[in-house]
Amino acid sequence: MGKKIVLRLLDRSNFMFSKDELGFNERNLEAFNKILEQPYGIILVTGPTGSGKTTTLYATLKELNRIEKKHNYSRRSSRI
Repeated sequence: MGKKIVLRLLDRSNFMFSKDELGFNERNLEAFNKILEQPYGIILVTGPTGSGKTTTLYATLKELNRIEKKHNYSRRSSRI
């Protein structure tokens, strides 16, 4: 039996959504935001190909990085 591999090339511009643009209903978005506020844990994102797993993770990481940068900037500003 031969080996098979599939390589998907993705357009990065398709991942530039905010969490609010992902299509969560209000209740699920609130629950997701509460989960993201926790200082530790894990989020398991599952679904079929093309269901938005990567887009969801990119949007989440984008927001977490923004919050982290804002937090770091605030700490540096308070030392001045």
